Amino acid sequence: ASWDPLDGDIDPAQLTQALAKGARDLGAKIQRFCPVTGVRREHDEWVIQTEQGEIRCEFVVNAGGYYAQQISRWFIPYGGRELPQVTLAHQYLITEAIPQLTDRTSQLPLLRDPDVSYYLRQEKDSLLLGPYERHCRAEWINEPMPADFSFQLFPDDLERLEPYIEDACARVPLLGSVGLMRVINGPIPYAPDGNPLIGPMPGVPNAFEACVFTFGVVQGGGAGKVLAEWVTAGETEWDMWSCDPRRFTGFADQAYATAKGIEIYSHEYAIHFPHYPWPEGRGKRVSPLYDRLAGLGAQFMAAAGWERAAWYARPGDDTALASCQTFERAGPWFKAVGEECRTVRDAVGICELPGFTRLRLSGAGTADWLSALITGNLPRVGRLALAYFADSQGRIVTEMTIARLAADEF
Repeated sequence: ASWDPLDGDIDPAQLTQALAKGARDLGAKIQRFCPVTGVRREHDEWVIQTEQGEIRCEFVVNAGGYYAQQISRWFIPYGGRELPQVTLAHQYLITEAIPQLTDRTSQLPLLRDPDVSYYLRQEKDSLLLGPYERHCRAEWINEPMPADFSFQLFPDDLERLEPYIEDACARVPLLGSVGLMRVINGPIPYAPDGNPLIGPMPGVPNAFEACVFTFGVVQGGGAGKVLAEWVTAGETEWDMWSCDPRRFTGFADQAYATAKGIEIYSHEYAIHFPHYPWPEGRGKRVSPLYDRLAGLGAQFMAAAGWERAAWYARPGDDTALASCQTFERAGPWFKAVGEECRTVRDAVGICELPGFTRLRLSGAGTADWLSALITGNLPRVGRLALAYFADSQGRIVTEMTIARLAADEF
């Protein structure tokens, strides 16, 4: 067990009202009950079409919650895409008031049971139990979301939660001493990796996304900070690639988003082992050598949808699930990787790296332009160099290998 003295909870409704007041005090205008019906681009401006008229603006942010995917379709004519999202039904229950909690002078700490997969915390004078069940349910996959769905819930489905309720009652007997006051079964959006989408909308000018917040209001403070930096400065203080909408490209279709979203939800409290890839959504992109490498014992990991050989198992190597789910360096790959490294050091090796982007740059002034972007020197003609690209603050953004084919051709 671990104890976090800073753990706690906050009232989302009161927090929302406080943030709204702060925004209004700084000059923001909040227009409620004003459904948006579409967008269009005119003279480097966005025109937001609503039932109460049009709004013109320089920048637009898709912060549509579980409507975000539907909103993203409006931007397809302007270079956008349908964002990868699945809406899952997440349930939690609240008990009737418990006298022992009423009499307490301090609030109970938040309890999480990662083995069974639920959280349990005090909610006023009651207890709130929220499981992440293994067999969750995706909504609006085969039928569209109702046009009037707002401030609504799904029907209760307590049968899915029975084993979690039983375990929690055994863990905290007080939970089983009272009845249920309310069951909440509402929509919760998931991206394929469980992280939100915060940053530039891929392919669309002056458009940003701040959506698919799996953990809701708790992510609001950081999201607001980095979104404001994206809009005002074009870059963020922190490395936000793990939340950048551009991390998902064309491979992340609806089938992929649904499979991975369900997998992430079902393993929300699972242990993440560094060298064990989860099985859903695999095989989206394979190179022409995939079958040949698999026949040579390749054990694949996925990167941006591409299947890439991480190591090569030899006859007799144990590649069973239990062996790969480890934090030890000396997993089943250890001897094989060591042998591979020694062979490359002493002889030669061939490395296949599908998924790496290849760019060809040429034209007058290319060398000067490229030189201004990197921290070192460009290679001579006919040579290669590893180059680091920095942002305006001098922080490393990425590295690339540059091959110089001619004076102004790379």
